[in-house]
Amino acid sequence: MLTTELPPLSPWGSIRSFDQVGTEGILRVHTDTGTGYFVPRELNARVHEIWRIPTGWYGHSADDRHWAIVAMTFPTLFPDELVEQAHELQQQGDPHCYTIVLAAQLAAATSLPRPSTPEATTKTAPTDSNDPLPERTQLIPVAASASADQQVPETPRPAWVRKSGPIARQVWGDWHETVPPGFVGVVASPDESPEDETWHLVPAQEYESRGTFRFVVDLENHATWAGHP
Repeated sequence: MLTTELPPLSPWGSIRSFDQVGTEGILRVHTDTGTGYFVPRELNARVHEIWRIPTGWYGHSADDRHWAIVAMTFPTLFPDELVEQAHELQQQGDPHCYTIVLAAQLAAATSLPRPSTPEATTKTAPTDSNDPLPERTQLIPVAASASADQQVPETPRPAWVRKSGPIARQVWGDWHETVPPGFVGVVASPDESPEDETWHLVPAQEYESRGTFRFVVDLENHATWAGHP
């Protein structure tokens, strides 16, 4: 774990306590008047220039959403729900810059090196001494066929790219009297129409494997929850 030298002061006053975020040196600091994150210079360089704060201080309060920049830049250091909230805050508060940063992150996540074209070697074909034609050549690929472990890996799907559909807003386990064992009950609605709520039963295992972001309900495959609260 890297140790970050703690600055004596923050933009919010003297530092009363701090927590290490991850293992690369980011600090969450607490003061009498506010909290925020301190990102060391090396890590701060990873923040998109359109959002980067040169001092490395990113506030976290009701009036300061700069913490969301840290969560979006280093999503593996934060809970999934907090990263999701960070995306929503930045998208709503600064949609133009959010689009630019998201496009840059998407490009970085999908820019895998392309496989090189197999080299070819030249091999002289045997000829008959009476053959009036000049010597012929054959182009033989070095690797005629790739084995299974040589196949080009699939491009990873960035965490922030989600399927379209209603998003699960609240979840009930099978402790609820109308949720069958092995299922969860959810109330869901589209981001663009949060008032259009629908209720569904989702296999618990499927819900638990939802990944980084919120669960997207499949209207064709997830049954309607008739006995919802």
